[in-house]
Amino acid sequence: MIKQNVFLNQYSNLKIGGKADYFYEFTSEEDLITVLASWKNKYPKMDNIFVLGSGTNILFKDEGFRGLVVKNNIDFIKRNEEEVEVGAGTLLSKLVDFCIDNSLSGLEWAGGLPGTVGGAIRGNAGAYGGETKDNLIEVKTLNISSFQIRTRNNS
Repeated sequence: MIKQNVFLNQYSNLKIGGKADYFYEFTSEEDLITVLASWKNKYPKMDNIFVLGSGTNILFKDEGFRGLVVKNNIDFIKRNEEEVEVGAGTLLSKLVDFCIDNSLSGLEWAGGLPGTVGGAIRGNAGAYGGETKDNLIEVKTLNISSFQIRTRNNS
């Protein structure tokens, strides 16, 4: 259910920010598509949509956000031999811990970085000579206008 007048300070690492007019937390691609389709149908002229991860790299204005904030809670890690599939809402620290626990290398540089996997991909997070793109095979993206899901390879 889409909530109204949700304080964004509880979703920001710095605990600042006013209210979002509308707010929704999703846990699957299908869930997000259903809500966005409903939103576009109900508010066809209100296209101000913001996707939120864990809130570690965001400052919300005291005036809040005029539109819909959708918080990504797609949180899973699946191992397939030497590769992992990860939900965009999964904390990067959780992924690093999983790799350590399963003797998978390559993400050592990400130890201690805050945020979600989706945010790391979006901003190509990096540290200590490593970057997200160096560990990425492919991502699934959603066009929020057409609701089309597309798989994109690293290049």
